[in-house]
Amino acid sequence: MKTLLALTALLLPMAAFADCTNPAATAGKVIFNSNTKTMQYCNGTNWVNTGASIPGATQSGCTTPPGVPGAVAYNPTMGVVQFCNGQNWVDTACAAERTTGGPGCSGKPAGSLRYATTPNELQFCDSTNWVAMGFGCSPSTTTPPPASCDSTNYGLTWTARTGPGTGTWGGFASSADGTKLVTGKNGGNIYTSTDSGVTWTARTGPGTGTWKGFASSADGTKLVTGKNNGNIYTSTDSGVTWTARTGPGTGSWTGFASSADGTKLVTAKDNGNIYTSTDSGVTWTARTGAGSRSWIGFASSADGTKLITAEYGGEVYTSTNSGVNWTARTGIAGGSQLWSGVASSADGTKLVVTNYALYIHTSTNSGVNWTTRSSAGMTYWMGVASSDDGTKLITGKDGGSIYISTNSGVSWTARTGAGNGSWNGFATNADGTKLVTGKTSGNIYTSTCP
Repeated sequence: MKTLLALTALLLPMAAFADCTNPAATAGKVIFNSNTKTMQYCNGTNWVNTGASIPGATQSGCTTPPGVPGAVAYNPTMGVVQFCNGQNWVDTACAAERTTGGPGCSGKPAGSLRYATTPNELQFCDSTNWVAMGFGCSPSTTTPPPASCDSTNYGLTWTARTGPGTGTWGGFASSADGTKLVTGKNGGNIYTSTDSGVTWTARTGPGTGTWKGFASSADGTKLVTGKNNGNIYTSTDSGVTWTARTGPGTGSWTGFASSADGTKLVTAKDNGNIYTSTDSGVTWTARTGAGSRSWIGFASSADGTKLITAEYGGEVYTSTNSGVNWTARTGIAGGSQLWSGVASSADGTKLVVTNYALYIHTSTNSGVNWTTRSSAGMTYWMGVASSDDGTKLITGKDGGSIYISTNSGVSWTARTGAGNGSWNGFATNADGTKLVTGKTSGNIYTSTCP
């Protein structure tokens, strides 16, 4: 068992470097970044990781010894300062090169911290020497990893997941942490993943079908989908088993959305009514107020009260009472359009709709007013997904590249890492760091940043 000692901190006078931003701080300031799950320090310009970036680490705390995320301690056995990333104790430098048992550094005890202004770095005493903290052993010659999932790396790299083979995928849904994913092949099985899309398991219980969209609760346990010309299916065990919900009958279902707790659901039949559920899909209510239309899909706020959908060849519709009533948002882009996808922030204020012929449109007041976003051009957009805060968005061109935005749709950047394709929907985790999509007659693709 490791024995870790409390740190004695010593910060030397600051040099005249520019301050760091996001968050603002002066040189030598130390923080815990909950996105990258790493301690970081300000080197006068940028936030620098003091250990390996582990975005997927769960923040339940460390053991041996106990520690909360962001806790810092000195390990005298290894002669290295470590921090808790919420799961494990992580070295802030290469422990293999550390020595112990010396007289101390400039009279300071082992584990002391200082900010050295000449090399512009944070250092700790390993009982003999002052050792640079940072990404590996040579932070002065290594480019640090990004401090967060920003415009430089969001959606930049993609990995083809060949395990489930190729197919035409019926949409995707993700848990809030991005570990649990679900999709389905047209004419095939439902597939689930519990490791952010690295591996996939075919779920044969509900049989094969042409699956029409998926939705997930925040914890990934409650799922919902529907078969084309078939029933709605729900799962309460992350897709291991499924139950056919026969109450609303059969239909060609046009996408689903779920509240964060998985209790409030919404869907619609193609050229039929909208249906809502308040008991995780056990029972359903037809909402006839909006009429029978060719609905394209749905998005929901976290509490399930604010909803958005659109009619293909018609208007965008929103609801503020969990689908009981609907308001047509007329006049967007001059009226009726070939809408192809909708997405919402967790609070339901930031909305985005894509168009299969024209521009992307966004709203910051739950759909009351809309702004045309022309920076990505006028093209055939195929679906869209949003992070919980509505800042990170992802969509794709039919037969073209994936496009991302990190400023709520104001500007867009083409991401060519996955090549060109006809994209079968998108999903993202809560903070936008984990993305998933699939190509028509192609593979599933995942992206993680930083």
